[in-house]
Amino acid sequence: YYSLWDRKVNADVDNVESDREYNTYMLKQLDELMDITEKYTKIVEFWFDGSWVKPGYRWPVEGIYRTIKSREPQCQIGINWTIGEDVDPHNPNAPEKSYKIIPEEQKEGDPIRYFPSDFRLGDPLLPTNPDPKVFTHNGKRYYMPFESTVCLSKRWFYHTTDKEYKSIDELVELYQRATAQDNILILNLPPNREGKMRQKDVDLLIELRKHIRNL
Repeated sequence: YYSLWDRKVNADVDNVESDREYNTYMLKQLDELMDITEKYTKIVEFWFDGSWVKPGYRWPVEGIYRTIKSREPQCQIGINWTIGEDVDPHNPNAPEKSYKIIPEEQKEGDPIRYFPSDFRLGDPLLPTNPDPKVFTHNGKRYYMPFESTVCLSKRWFYHTTDKEYKSIDELVELYQRATAQDNILILNLPPNREGKMRQKDVDLLIELRKHIRNL
């Protein structure tokens, strides 16, 4: 998980002149993160939080993609709210703000807002049925499955007060819906302050695996 917008480092988001410096900082930070992570494991996915206040063209999406793929060619990359129109800086009649298309309204051929990327994100929503798979960028068509991101408990990341968990029946239903159409499910398992998984998370995953094997 990586947020495109660091609200402390890039507080003045209305200042377009700050984009180059911030984007350079971001790409260097991604390299640093990979330097550290590659010592311990293979990186299989980067999940970027997008759809912040700046339109898509102001983020260095192509630079992000090249930076990661040059080191981890098989690593999958997705940016939150991937599908939708964006502000066109060269079109004076374009809308002032870009907009995103929720899964229920996505149609084949809809524009890819953050390009290049390997799959669609629209957190916290699930895919619609039928789920379209082919989307366009600059007149070319690309196959992009949908990835659902779901918390085992109530909140993202780690919180000491987060004690409310989804039931096993609810998780099985989410799994079936999220993966039914060649799509992807990611479950949030936040490590605690000692870097360990919560026992309740582990128990739920083991139980979920048993149910999935019997589907």
